[in-house]
Amino acid sequence: MIPTRRCVVCFAKKAKSDLIRIVRTASPAQPDKPERKNFCVDITQKQAGRGAYICNSQDCLQKARKKRAFERSFKQNISNDIYAALETRIFQAETMTTMTTKTTMLPTKTERLQNEP
Repeated sequence: MIPTRRCVVCFAKKAKSDLIRIVRTASPAQPDKPERKNFCVDITQKQAGRGAYICNSQDCLQKARKKRAFERSFKQNISNDIYAALETRIFQAETMTTMTTKTTMLPTKTERLQNEP
């Protein structure tokens, strides 16, 4: 059974591997102080801490900023560095998807007929 999670922006339920996880971890020096919490993009999706998931799309990221979805989820302000890291990660994923789609697409029957001498 594939584990599913819900996007904090569009509330779509998707496979855990299709979403990006933001995690809040406690600072090792002072784990009880909320102002010392660290946020990061969890690439492995196994890091300890409170997590929130977002779809791998620019639309959801823009809506997350506008709605302050992560701030609501974590009940704490999120730095712009996290949004920048998310934007980079989503851009890379979209670029890779576009590249693999272009390289694996087979020519259509019409294209094959046009290319024949």
